[in-house]
Amino acid sequence: MNLGWLMQECVLPLMLLPTRSQAMKHARRIRQCQRMPLEKLRGLQLNRLRELVELAAAESPFYSDLFRANGFDAEMLGSLDDLQRVPVTTKDDVEANFPDGMVIASRRSDDWQYVGTRGTTRRVMVVHDFQRRDFQRAAIMVALTEDSPYRYGAGQFSIPPDACSVHCGLEGNRADSVSGHLWAIASGRIKRDRAAISDLRGLVMEKWIQPTTIWPPLSLDEGDLPLAECVAALRQAKPTQLTALPEYLKALADYLDRSGEDPPHIPVVRPMGANLPASWKPAIADAFRGSVREHYGSREMGPMAFDCGQANGLHVMMDQHLIEVVRDGATVGEGELGRVLVTDLNNFAMPLIRYDIGDLARITYAPCACGRTSPRLLLEGRVQDAFVLSGGRVLTAEDVSNHFAELPEIRDFELTEMRGNKWALRVVPQPLAKLDLQQIGDRFVTWSGESRRINVRSSTAIRPESSGKYRHCKSLSFGKLLAEQEPIPVAADRAV
Repeated sequence: MNLGWLMQECVLPLMLLPTRSQAMKHARRIRQCQRMPLEKLRGLQLNRLRELVELAAAESPFYSDLFRANGFDAEMLGSLDDLQRVPVTTKDDVEANFPDGMVIASRRSDDWQYVGTRGTTRRVMVVHDFQRRDFQRAAIMVALTEDSPYRYGAGQFSIPPDACSVHCGLEGNRADSVSGHLWAIASGRIKRDRAAISDLRGLVMEKWIQPTTIWPPLSLDEGDLPLAECVAALRQAKPTQLTALPEYLKALADYLDRSGEDPPHIPVVRPMGANLPASWKPAIADAFRGSVREHYGSREMGPMAFDCGQANGLHVMMDQHLIEVVRDGATVGEGELGRVLVTDLNNFAMPLIRYDIGDLARITYAPCACGRTSPRLLLEGRVQDAFVLSGGRVLTAEDVSNHFAELPEIRDFELTEMRGNKWALRVVPQPLAKLDLQQIGDRFVTWSGESRRINVRSSTAIRPESSGKYRHCKSLSFGKLLAEQEPIPVAADRAV
């Protein structure tokens, strides 16, 4: 019998018994929904959406005012398309109205957790209750284990962009171990309430179900020493899964290639915190002799989509979230570029309806060879990292990263849009490489199709943002993607 399967299907449910968690039940439901007829899934979404809208209209001051101003109520939801009558909820809206204007006061309880996002460009706060976190843990279970050799209980090695002192959100009064927390509850040092049980769930996930070695953030401008130390630690830990920023994974893969070291075998390599350009994947998979697996999520929404063995997009968890890809206020056609809007179908403590999460993607409904019926997302980076060019053409961060990946002499880059129809490009050369800066600039301008001046200079390193994440594309024109204007042309060869 496979040990990983035994852990996943037998040991894991026993571990969760003391926490009263329904995560395993929810995870089974998510997996079942992935193979349901699409129309049945849409019907399930519509029923949950009506319930959410009714609650928000009655008890969320922000949504009550928003619905009233737009003459909208739950009875108008004859189909999912009718939700387009509701304006988009922005991060500005959440920040301006949090907490009292956003939360459902009648559902307030001592187990609420305030979850702070770690976005590349800004932070927002949301509330998750006891039930919402159970759905999130179920989605994590599915996202990390579907069509993957990784199983809970196996070791994981994680390199986050910045230190995190808690597992999920702002945890309360909890011990450092599962046994310690259980003893604290039994001895009366910690009150046995919903908050204590919630903390116990987090500890079981963190210590038993997904045991993780946390490595400090990598300094990519200090030579090979930090990379060599990390590779040595990976060999010692022998994890089944490695999770890290895409830039960390690429830097480690480049180091293994140029050093000639025997690479550690890691079955699953998983990017986190940012979109992984398609052009980076082969080198990363080869470096660790494993497979690159992806899922899509955020701290405020949890996992929303995951890839399958076909690696042809990310399957949306339709029973967890309603995801729209929109442009100019309307749903885009299949394969067209648009902004991602998310409605959390399970957060009844703080509804988020048509929330602009800040990402660009394409969506396809074509059948997948894996047998799942859910639509698939193809992510293209952040809205704030996309350039809107003449004629409304769009260069996404994915486009630009893939372009520079074709230049073997360049290790890293940062492209900034300047006023006056100009680009500023910084490039980091590969060790011992000689750069022809003029040629690099001319080649990019020709590829972009823009008659813009470009200033190119060499740099020793590209530094991360204050969040610890990296922005390789910095746009001034991204606001045109948010405004109501003519549809953005999409080249035919970019369609799915």
